[in-house]
This record gives sequence, structure tokens and C-alpha cells, in this order.
Amino acid sequence: MNNFEDNDLSFPTEESKKSKTYLEAKVERLIAESLSPRRGIEIKKAYNLRHGIRDNEQFDHITKKYGVEFPAHLSHTPLIDRHVKVLEGEMEELPLNYRISCMDKNSLTRIAEEKQKGKSNAIASLLSKQIEHSYDNAIQGKKPTIDFLSDDEIFRVNNHYNTRWKSNLEISAQHVLNYETQRLKFKAFSDKTFSDLTTCGEEYYVSKIIGNGKVHWFERLDPNGCFFRKTSDNEMINKCVSFVYIRMESRAEILAKWGDQMTADQIEKLGSYTGRSDNYVIVNGSPIITDEFINDRSAIGVGNKYFKVWYTEWIATNEVDGKYRPDLYQGIRIERDIYVDLGKYKYVTRNPDNPNDITLNFNGILYDEYEAKGRSMFLDTEDIQNKYDIYDFHLDNAVALSGNKVQTVILENIPTIFGTSQTERLIKHQEYTKHGFNYVSLGQEGSKEFNNYGQAVDLSLGNGVEQIRQNLQNLELRASLITGVSPAQMGEVSPYAGQGQTKLVVNRSSLVVRKLFSTHFKFCQAALTSILNNCRHLYKEGFKGVYVLGDLVTDFTLDENLSLSFLGVTVSSDIFEWKAVEDFKQMSIQLAGQDKLDVADSVDIYTSKSMTEIKDKLVTNLEKKKKDKTQEMQQQLEQAGKQIQELEGRVKQFDEASLQIETNKLLFDKEKLSKEIEIKEKELEELKRANIDSHDIKVKQLELEQLQITFSPASKEVKNIS
Repeated sequence: MNNFEDNDLSFPTEESKKSKTYLEAKVERLIAESLSPRRGIEIKKAYNLRHGIRDNEQFDHITKKYGVEFPAHLSHTPLIDRHVKVLEGEMEELPLNYRISCMDKNSLTRIAEEKQKGKSNAIASLLSKQIEHSYDNAIQGKKPTIDFLSDDEIFRVNNHYNTRWKSNLEISAQHVLNYETQRLKFKAFSDKTFSDLTTCGEEYYVSKIIGNGKVHWFERLDPNGCFFRKTSDNEMINKCVSFVYIRMESRAEILAKWGDQMTADQIEKLGSYTGRSDNYVIVNGSPIITDEFINDRSAIGVGNKYFKVWYTEWIATNEVDGKYRPDLYQGIRIERDIYVDLGKYKYVTRNPDNPNDITLNFNGILYDEYEAKGRSMFLDTEDIQNKYDIYDFHLDNAVALSGNKVQTVILENIPTIFGTSQTERLIKHQEYTKHGFNYVSLGQEGSKEFNNYGQAVDLSLGNGVEQIRQNLQNLELRASLITGVSPAQMGEVSPYAGQGQTKLVVNRSSLVVRKLFSTHFKFCQAALTSILNNCRHLYKEGFKGVYVLGDLVTDFTLDENLSLSFLGVTVSSDIFEWKAVEDFKQMSIQLAGQDKLDVADSVDIYTSKSMTEIKDKLVTNLEKKKKDKTQEMQQQLEQAGKQIQELEGRVKQFDEASLQIETNKLLFDKEKLSKEIEIKEKELEELKRANIDSHDIKVKQLELEQLQITFSPASKEVKNIS
């Protein structure tokens, strides 16, 4: 096996790596080098601690002191598990927000061109609207002016394309990932792997194209079965040089996957396996150290035998055109000597800009990594959990052994009236004592001694119990410092913790939780990226799909350039941001109910998943309101202008009508005076003909002259009739 080295210049050629000898030897070597019984023991211990499974003999020095058993039994109270379940509950409620981006130069160039074209079209559209508006003004007789775009308009265009805009390729990739995450039940996958992270400090998955490029194998991996050679500082396990995964599979599962690759001899050999002794096996999917090999799992597959299957992957270097290039190889061993799926992996995802940067299909991450191991909350808190159960044991004993204040008496001096035997008299005496009576027979020998012998002993619960309870509370605070779950999150506030201590716990908890959640989001980000890039191979011939997001049913068709792009996913979920969003949502409802916030804004806030989304929606709504307000003011100004024109017309019409009325009135008055003058002239003539007194004639003369003056005040002549 030492002849097959891949990490120096003596590695075999690519052609020699096709040989069955090389491939089988490489698989055997990886299995031998990767397995670590110690690792299997530690991970299994972490899961056992979580479920309260432990060796109680380690507590015999406490529970069976001096060979005397106590009335209480040492039991398990899930202190740490309650803390961890709070974290897992928060993770279940936390939305997983992600954004897709292209990583290769060709795709970025196409996106940049599409973005620039979009910007240009947006600015051209704004200018076109201005020209149209200017034309409308010219039609209406107004001055046709074209203004330059304002800084606000240019800012809005740039802000849209720099923050919210997505290319057609990215939109297509988003549809694909939405579809795949629903199909693969990614949220349930995330919750389960997060439970692995909190339990043993490690979480794993596999994302791989199998079945002639038509099947996507994506699932959580049991940390108990994962082994790898980690030689770098990279966080993600898929950067390792090799990976081994062990699981139990039934004969039916094996034949369904590789039956077409297996020879008749291999199939017959598989049927002949009946089991063997091995010091490292898997039971119910979990590797454990044992002297027995379990052949079947009747609770899961009735009538099926289950066999150990070893999945291996490794990166080997090959020479291509005078240059060295890494390639991904794989091999599967069933039981001892059945090998299938050997050779180079055909569906490697390479970055066109860096084709040497390839990764394994098996991946994982370690929380607070130290010496290639993750940090388990249950292993870190094992001592706290044990002490908690011990204190709880002592508390139960204190209650069980407690009693009343009693007096020491001489057994022989208990009154004989209680019974003939000492046992009978003792039982009767205890019963009467509990009821508060202490009977004495003065005629009996030793009655005086019985009446006042000895000193009272207090067997009731004392301060020791309160001290035990305080110790339990202190252990809960210590647990909070490690798990990151504060007493407030548990719905508890210790009466023994001061304000400073409680604040310390809360601050420390925030730091621990942030790092834990950040580790898991990196894991999810890698998993989503692998899913998306595998879809390049899975749907390279095109694909039409449908998925449901909320109440919206979306159908889509893949962008033709998707298979040519190297894609990345960024996960932006943050538990503290999520809590802020939830608080903001509740506040928006209250403000809307108080008429301090528009209902539309409140709805947008409530349907948002992040503070960035809330900000974008509010900015968009504000810009729309400004635009609507500007349009409203413009309409009001135009309406006011029309009203002014109407008023001016009405005023003009009113003035003309008033002038005509005055003119008509003057004409009427003039005509009236003319008739009166005519009448006076006739009266004067009649007086003269009738030889009336000259005085009356003079009076009539004066009246006539007065009418003449009124009729034409500008006239200097007065018609006299003599």
C-alpha cells in the first residue's frame, strides 16, 4: 500500500489510477488510517449524556456509602438538555435567508453588462418621461423645457441596481434553490444537523450526483460514522484530502444502488455473509466499540440483514498537459471485500477561474475546533450535570430522612399497655408520638426515667436543604455560561444571583450563542452552495419546475447559462437580528393600531425576514410616498391654475355684465327724463294758452330748466320757452 502515495512527485499516473489494484488498495488504506476508536467513544458518550445514559456505578461512593443504601435513588435531571432545547427551539423559529451570487469572471461580466444596460434603460426612461412632459406643456402653450435628472433620481437608480437588483441568471438560480430546498426538506435537515452540533460539536452532510448524473444524493450524515484526515486550517471538512463514512444498509438498499455494478460472485458473497466479530461496528447507524457484530435491525427492516458499508473519497493529483491537476476519486467497500463505484468522480464542480480548487462531496464543520474535534456542550458540562444530579440526590434524601423533634427513650421502659412484645410497643409508641402524645404508666418500673430521659433531637428539615437548593441554582448559572442560554431565556431568574452576576451571564450567553449559530450558518451556506452547483449537472439539459412560497405558486424555467456558471450562496440569518425583526414586527402592529404608522408599511414590515429587507421596503415606500406627494402637489397646482383661470374669466364676465347693467340703467334714466321734460313742456304750453297766472308759469319754467340740467349736465344751453 505504501507504493500508492498521492502527496508527492512519486504518485502514480492517471492511467495507473484506473486499475482495480490501486483503487482497492487506496480504499483499504483510507479505512485503516481514518478510523479512531477514541473518536467513536467520545461522540457516543456525548449522545448518551444527552439522553441521560451513563454508568451509575461511578456514583456508588455516594449512593452506597459504608455499604448503607439511602432511601432515595440517584436519578437524571436533564439540566443541560433543557438549555440545549432552548437553542434548538430558537433555531427552528429562525428563518434561513440566503442570497445567490455568481463567482466566475464570465458570469460576472455578463451580469455587469446586464446591470449597466438596465441602468441605462432606467435613465433613458426617466429622460423620455421628461421629454413627453415637455411636449405636453408645449401643446398647452407652456414653455417646453427639459431639465437634467436630479441627484435624487440618479441616486435612486444607482441604489436599486447596487442593492436590490438581480440578474436573470441569479433570479433563475434563486428559483432552482427555492425548488430544491423544498424538495429536499432543507429546513428539517438544518434543524437536525444543528442538534448534532449542540450535542457533539460536529455536523455533516453529503451532496453528490449519482445514478448516471440523474440522482442527487443529499442527506445528513451521522457524526458517529464520519472520519477524515484534516491537515489544514480550513473550517470546512470538504477541504480535507480524504473522507470515510460508515453506515449500515440492508441487502435491498445495496442491490438497488449498485446491483448493476456487482458481479454474480459479489451478489452471492453478499448473501453468504452471516456476521462476524469486530471491535468496531455500527449499531442503529452509530459506530460503537463492542465485541459483537449485530447482523440485523428487525425494528427497522424486518427480515433484512444489514451490512457495514464504507464510503470513501479522496483527492489525488494527476498530470494533464505538463501541469498538475487535482481530481476527485471515490470507492465503496461492502463488508470485508466487496468493492463498487471505484474510480474518478465525473461530476466535480470546478471554478473556471481556479480549476485546481476542488472539494469533497462529503462535508461538515466543527464547533470551536480543537485538535480536529468539535466542542460538545454535553461533554463540557458533564461535571456540572453530575453534580446537579448528586445535589438533587442529597435533597431527596434529606426530605426522605426528615422527621419531627423526638426524645431519646429507653426501649425497655416503653409502657407495657402498648403491647406484649417490644416491637409492638415500639410501633404503638411511635404512632402516639407523631400525634403529639407521650403516655406514661406511673405504676410501671422505670416510668420516671421514661418520662424525662434523654435530650430532644431535631430531625426536621433545616438550613442544609436551603444550602443544597442554592448550590443547584449556582450550577444552573454555571451551565448558562457554557451553553449560552441565560436564565431569562429559560423563564427563570435565580433569587441567589445578584444583578452583576446575572448581567455577566447574559453578556457571556450572547457571545456563546452568536458563535454557535454562526458556525451552523456557515455549514448551511456550504450545503446550499453544493446543492446549487450540483444542479448545474443535474439540470444541464434544461428544467422547468414549480414550487410554493407562502401562498404564491411559482413556475420557472432555468437560464441557459446556469450550467456554465460557478455559483455561491450567502446566508445572512442572525439570531439577534431575527429577534430585532420580531420586536420590530410587534411594534409596527401597535403603531398601526394607534394610527402612527400606515397599514401598508405595517404589512410590509410584518412580512419581512430581515432588517435589511425592512429598511429596503420602508425606503421604497417613502420614495413612493414622496413621488405620490409630488404628483399630488403638481396636480393641486395645475388644478389651482385652472381654478384661477376660471375665476379670471368669471370676473371678466362679471365686469362686462355690471357695465352693461349700468349702461342700461343710464339709458333708462335718460329716457325717463326725456319724457318728463316733454311732459313739462306740454304743461307749460297749456298754461300759457290758458292765460294762467304768470307765477305758476315761472314755477313750471324753473322745473323744466332743472330737468334739462339733469338730463345733460354738460350742456351749457338751456332751452327757454318764452
